[in-house]
Amino acid sequence: MICTKCNAEMPAGSKVCGMCGEALESPQPQQISSQIDGANDSSAQADALVDDDTKKQKKKGKLKLWLAIAAAILVLLGGGLAFAHTQNLLPEGLTASLAVVIPQGLSEDFVEESLRDAGFENRTFAVGRAWADEGGYSDDAFTPISLQEGSYIIDSIEGIEIHENEDGNTASSTAQMTLSNDSLTVAIDVSTTYRRVDGRWILRDNNVDSVDFTPLVAIDESAIAARVQSYLAIFDSERATPSGGWGWSSTNDSDPSLATLYAGGDFSVTAELSHLDSGDYLTVAEVALENETHFYTVSGILSLTYRFDSEAAQWTIERSDMQLSDSAWDPDYSKLVGTWIGTYHSSEGTGASGFRCLGASGVSPAFVVQSIDVQNGTLSGTLSGLSHNHSDRLGRTINSHADDINFPATQFIADINIGHSSITFNRVSIIHNSERFGTVRFSGTFEFVDGSMQGTIDSTPYRGWTTYQDTFTFERTD
Repeated sequence: MICTKCNAEMPAGSKVCGMCGEALESPQPQQISSQIDGANDSSAQADALVDDDTKKQKKKGKLKLWLAIAAAILVLLGGGLAFAHTQNLLPEGLTASLAVVIPQGLSEDFVEESLRDAGFENRTFAVGRAWADEGGYSDDAFTPISLQEGSYIIDSIEGIEIHENEDGNTASSTAQMTLSNDSLTVAIDVSTTYRRVDGRWILRDNNVDSVDFTPLVAIDESAIAARVQSYLAIFDSERATPSGGWGWSSTNDSDPSLATLYAGGDFSVTAELSHLDSGDYLTVAEVALENETHFYTVSGILSLTYRFDSEAAQWTIERSDMQLSDSAWDPDYSKLVGTWIGTYHSSEGTGASGFRCLGASGVSPAFVVQSIDVQNGTLSGTLSGLSHNHSDRLGRTINSHADDINFPATQFIADINIGHSSITFNRVSIIHNSERFGTVRFSGTFEFVDGSMQGTIDSTPYRGWTTYQDTFTFERTD
């Protein structure tokens, strides 16, 4: 037992401490229990430390188990589970660490956003020209300017399908996009490829697999007007085709060409977009042709039908889609009808004595056009003036002579050839029954310049071998 005063150890049962003489007392049952409890407490603390370490080991084992389970789930599902889906399968508290381990898959929202950022609004989707039936590329194809310039608006992105590869770091997608501008709607099938870099998806490539265009408006009317002359030239090249073959009348080779008649003319165009039940789109246009010059007017209707190529985004026209009214070939020469007074300029002549011309003493010839028959190619009118004697003995500088003859307006009908800027009437006899003058045959060729007729009148008098060519300018007086 232990002395409570000096802590000396005494034999069991001692009453007094042999060291200090302090009386010794035997321990009570309560004290013994307390000592035992203290010993038990120490033991319990030791056990608690052991249990805590054991529990930590168990928790680590459970974490490894859950991680293994999560990894197995990812393998089974091809790595496609997003963290949001995995969270429902794992205990709360593990999701933060798993967000790093399990990357997110490629989403439709991300695909749509990447397509909107890929620059399709400024892309040209069609190049080249439509193939014509005649062979080669059509010279009459129209490509809307807005198509070449781009500037589309993305209207919709639909039908997104995503295919992720087994490696988990590459993927592809397909989608249908619709874009439009002021002239066209374009529907495209587009395919894309993606790669995961540092946990983020990046668009690597995009390809347009198919294109289909739909016109929103008809061809611009100014674009049609700019090509009218080329269409008229097509009719001119086939002007000898019999009437009924292509819808226009045959013409005489001497008639002026359409391209000539309408040079500098006005073309009023109306065009409308038409959608057939077959699905085809047409631009149906009507061109009012009109040209007015100082000596004729001409008018007609040119009907055109353009067909839309939905793959090439082009308007094309074929010869069979062009019709021209018969009236377009018939100019109105009524402006020529009237009195034209000539101003004499000079004469040239060959032959023996008896030379005569139509200019002397300030007397000007009057050329009166009464009517023109374009279909029959004739001109009716009168010619009046002075037949001037150019006798050799009098010299050729004399302005008048006793043998000069004023002749009244004499009726004639002449064959004519009217071109776009000239009129020619063939040699005709217009003066008869004159004892002094006899019969004179005339012919003439005039160019129309700024409202006047400038040209020559050839005259051959009766009983002579002389031909005189007098140069005049004729001005309209009524």
